[in-house]
Amino acid sequence: MTRTNDPGEPAEQPAEQLEPAEQPAEQPAQPAVLDARGQRCPLPVIRLGALLKDLPARTTVRLLATDPAARSDVPAFCRMRRHDLLEVIHEAEHTAYLVRKGA
Repeated sequence: MTRTNDPGEPAEQPAEQLEPAEQPAEQPAQPAVLDARGQRCPLPVIRLGALLKDLPARTTVRLLATDPAARSDVPAFCRMRRHDLLEVIHEAEHTAYLVRKGA
């Protein structure tokens, strides 16, 4: 069914088109989550390396680990592989590491 405007009714305006420079910024993608809770050294770092290898540069991964050795292993891994360790959060049952893959 086609709707026509009454003479006293304002005509519908087309949706405003934004120029490319005005396009809203894309929301950053949620990080991939690698659950390595319950796994012992060196598995959390080995699994992190395997996952990062297949992801594009600048992708973020949240590693969840309970192994106390991960507290030193993950930062060392990031330094050696030139990834960015963005955040370390000590939670009740595990530690979460936010890692961004280097270029």
